[in-house]
Amino acid sequence: VAMLNKDIHISFRSFDPLYVLLLLFAVFVQSSSEELIDRAYLYQVLKKGYRNRWVAILGNAVIFALLHGFNPGVTLLSLANIFVTGVLLSLLVSYYDSLWCAFGVHTGWNFTQSILLGLPNSGLVVPYSIFELDTASASNSFAYHVAFGIEGTILSTLVLAIACIVIYRLAGRYGKEEIDVWKR
Repeated sequence: VAMLNKDIHISFRSFDPLYVLLLLFAVFVQSSSEELIDRAYLYQVLKKGYRNRWVAILGNAVIFALLHGFNPGVTLLSLANIFVTGVLLSLLVSYYDSLWCAFGVHTGWNFTQSILLGLPNSGLVVPYSIFELDTASASNSFAYHVAFGIEGTILSTLVLAIACIVIYRLAGRYGKEEIDVWKR
């Protein structure tokens, strides 16, 4: 959407399959580490301590947002979006019995933004990407934030909120109940 709105322009930089696979692995380790802290540990501790799924979902989402609070270019909107991302990932774990799903979604999100498209990911820019962002022509809008990336936008808020609602509604429709990943 940011490209269609002419907020950003990206062009092909290079593609080294071995390097891309190594970076995919590195992004997986980084993203999964955050998920292990927030969803595998903190979510379960909060759920067990308060015996309430929503305290656990919202509590670990707050911590997830705070972990990103010192990233370059952070704004209140970007922190709100990181919070909603934490809610989304918690819903995946809660309703779909899958830490792996959260690992994959988080990895896919980070890898697509930073390594594939060359955009800032939570304000962080990596030195290698398949496509390259023309930073000189990038501009802030509803679909792109120059310093933080797409996570710092109103469009991101809308997409993340819709995703949370869809997961919540689908879980209820198909009778999915909350699970405890430690009891398996």
